[in-house]
Amino acid sequence: MRQVRLVEKTTIGAAVTRVISQVIDLPRAVKSIAMQSKFLFGAAGTNLKVWYQTSFDNGETWRDMACHAFLVAALNKASAISSDVAAAVNTALSDGALADDTIVQGLIGSKIRAVYTSTGTYTGATSIQCDAVIPD
Repeated sequence: MRQVRLVEKTTIGAAVTRVISQVIDLPRAVKSIAMQSKFLFGAAGTNLKVWYQTSFDNGETWRDMACHAFLVAALNKASAISSDVAAAVNTALSDGALADDTIVQGLIGSKIRAVYTSTGTYTGATSIQCDAVIPD
């Protein structure tokens, strides 16, 4: 297993839209990915959402795998996706539209990234950090 940092601990201030992390190439035939978001709340602000995404076409389009939503309290959230668990139905691909605190099981593409958006103006030491654990 290897841990990758998709988003270094980043201070959140004014609202941001679709901040995209680095893209990580996944080893061939990855069967699972675990993701963790660490949200440290300072003050003010409204909400922050992180979408973990995968690509099946070498980064041309992206599919949401998990969404972690945060309001005005410090919180860590984690999700795990497995290719051994079939999606219940055919799923329309979404890019930054998956509902709060949900995951989509099933296929895992060849790349992973995180995208985050915030509303309102956070102050103090508000920050986000995003990590993933993938098999070697």
